Amino acid sequence: MDLLEEKIQTLPSNPGVYLMKDDTGKILYIGKASSLARRVRNYFGPNARLHAITPSLMPHVRDVDYIITDNEVEALILENNLIKKHKPRYNIKLKDDKRYPFLKLAAGDFPRISMTRTVEKDGAKYFGPYTHAKATRQTLKEITKAFPVRTCDLAIEEGKGNHRPCLDFHIGRCPGPCTGEVTKEEYHEVVKNITLFLKGNGKVIVKELTEKMKEAAAELDFEGAAQIRDRISSIQKVLEKQNISSSGCLL
Repeated sequence: MDLLEEKIQTLPSNPGVYLMKDDTGKILYIGKASSLARRVRNYFGPNARLHAITPSLMPHVRDVDYIITDNEVEALILENNLIKKHKPRYNIKLKDDKRYPFLKLAAGDFPRISMTRTVEKDGAKYFGPYTHAKATRQTLKEITKAFPVRTCDLAIEEGKGNHRPCLDFHIGRCPGPCTGEVTKEEYHEVVKNITLFLKGNGKVIVKELTEKMKEAAAELDFEGAAQIRDRISSIQKVLEKQNISSSGCLL
């Protein structure tokens, strides 16, 4: 049994990201998996047909490395950022193909976050592309848990409460700019943190929020401190064991 075969046989069943390399150590392809063992072993089976690149990729693969994550959402974000950093030859179609889903932070006073398959020159920030629509929707859900931000497409003006707040407001996933009680400055602080998070700087946000939590507790604002604590917990669930090292922002 050679070293590559031995490594494949001892892969963990955890979710994560795998990196296929050639004989010089150059990364050829990066992918995500809900089970690293099952996914990677499928490439080396006699009937391997995961996708169109497999026949041209596999003759050049001499090594496989991996990074374990806690869940598929982490793996999705990590996969995207590593592709942006290393630009593997066999991921080039993903990098250029606009059919894949992106996360979009719109422009304006109170930007909404949404999933899209179209990248436009409209002043918005786009993060991606991601390879799996279902996992991208889950990422969007996790983001609104950690960073309350609107997903609706209402026309909203600062200081004008022209709309009745929706369920997202009542469950803490949107600060409710439609109520007129949220300033642009307060809202854009949340948008800034989302941008940092999707660029892989989540640990910076956790550090800042921890300081704010301590300040709130020192001022006896225990309710505010508890809310910040819950946000930190949501962020850390996605960040644990993650090793994001480059930006996934296009515009």
